[in-house]
Amino acid sequence: MQYCKDFDGSPNAFFSVMFARAARRYDPANGKTISVAVAIDHKAMLGNRDSYHMFANVVELDFPKDRPLDDLLKACTIARGQIMLQAQPENSLWAMKQRKALYAKMAQIPLDMKLGILAKAAGSVRWSMSVSYANSRSFGPLDPYIDEFYVLSEPGVSDIMCEIACINHSFFLAIGHNFPSDAFVRVFLDELAAVGIGYQVMGREPLRLCGLEAYRAADDR
Repeated sequence: MQYCKDFDGSPNAFFSVMFARAARRYDPANGKTISVAVAIDHKAMLGNRDSYHMFANVVELDFPKDRPLDDLLKACTIARGQIMLQAQPENSLWAMKQRKALYAKMAQIPLDMKLGILAKAAGSVRWSMSVSYANSRSFGPLDPYIDEFYVLSEPGVSDIMCEIACINHSFFLAIGHNFPSDAFVRVFLDELAAVGIGYQVMGREPLRLCGLEAYRAADDR
């Protein structure tokens, strides 16, 4: 956490920059803009942390090819600025109003059509990678008994997914990707080592999720 503070970045901003740097090294010839979706919770941002209703959404960070990422402090400052600009209270209020309006509209749509819309939305790739860091947390009296912690991000919306948790002043990263090779993860770990961050790999294993079948209308079956 102190490392993030030294480089003017929250864990979300810092790891987004590190993933973007790794993507540049992994495929240096690719000139496309790297897009990172950073998870946010609109209700929590407006001060309502007691409601179990999640108004989760994302802010988007773009890393164009012509923006150098060698200066880590500058890159993290830009990323943090992008997050702060999008995560203003008025933006959260607008997003919640839009979400409620969408729910009201969806309630009037027949179930068959609604399932089709949801299936298409769930399977559409929108970002290069996604990063989610909820907050620092403690399990209280259970802390001494916890050895590993697993969290999963939403499948299908990006090529690379990373869930971040900070427990007892240590960061835990669960990284998932939708391609078989772990070459990108090795490059990412090299990036961490290059900036002086030590790490321990707890394990590598295939993650099998339930498949999402392409939606077909009733008359097509």
